[in-house]
Amino acid sequence: KMANNDIQFSAMFDVGSAANVERAMEMSAEYINPDTDDRGFAIQRQGDYDSGSTALWIWADECGDVESVAQFVADVGKALDLTGMWGMTWAETCSRPRINEFGGGAVAVNLTTGRISYMNARGWLDHELSKRPKRKRAA
Repeated sequence: KMANNDIQFSAMFDVGSAANVERAMEMSAEYINPDTDDRGFAIQRQGDYDSGSTALWIWADECGDVESVAQFVADVGKALDLTGMWGMTWAETCSRPRINEFGGGAVAVNLTTGRISYMNARGWLDHELSKRPKRKRAA
């Protein structure tokens, strides 16, 4: 039986003002892949314009594209002169209990510089498991 592998995430991105929310929503259209008509993430304003909401909800419940989200956030940060850091975690899931089909990670974006850093659970685990235990010296 076939298994479904998904990348899932859900995070808030505060862009500082309702006007910035509008600009970020406009920018998000630039990330739509013309071949798939998808940007790899969903995006929605939190609240309505009149409420003065300054946040965007970014999520994926199936085939999320973490790299696309990170680049979008970095580009918005630069375009809107945002400062500070933003980050999210993601999950790699499988509909069947298959070995090495689960994982996840985290991404951090420096909004000032646009620098993007990733941590992947599988890479971290492989690195840790590759370390050789130190031998005990005979007394």
